[in-house]
Amino acid sequence: MKNNFLFLANAASKILCSTNPFIFELIFGHNIEDCIFRRGYFGYDNKPTDQTDISIARKCADSVLGETGPLIDDAVRRCLDCSFGPKPDFRDIRFRESVYEGVIKPLAEYKKTWPEVQV
Repeated sequence: MKNNFLFLANAASKILCSTNPFIFELIFGHNIEDCIFRRGYFGYDNKPTDQTDISIARKCADSVLGETGPLIDDAVRRCLDCSFGPKPDFRDIRFRESVYEGVIKPLAEYKKTWPEVQV
């Protein structure tokens, strides 16, 4: 049972962390793969690793508050740290509600618009 929880918690954390590169791309308006400092996070073989994009996301997190304000900054922090209160388990309604309130809702209400996506 404990191993099952650890697996689910790890899966939930990985899913949420993987959203950060996408959020940064929306905030800063360019692909994370195009960051000039990305090569600094490559592996010993000079290729991206499974940690490259999340490392860049952590580095960019320092700039989010100035670009977006406290609500999106908090959403990014929650995803990076998996900080949601209830144990990270998508089967738990409290966890899903916490993700919605802490990440989905602030992103949906974010007022910055991009000309490419205006309706």
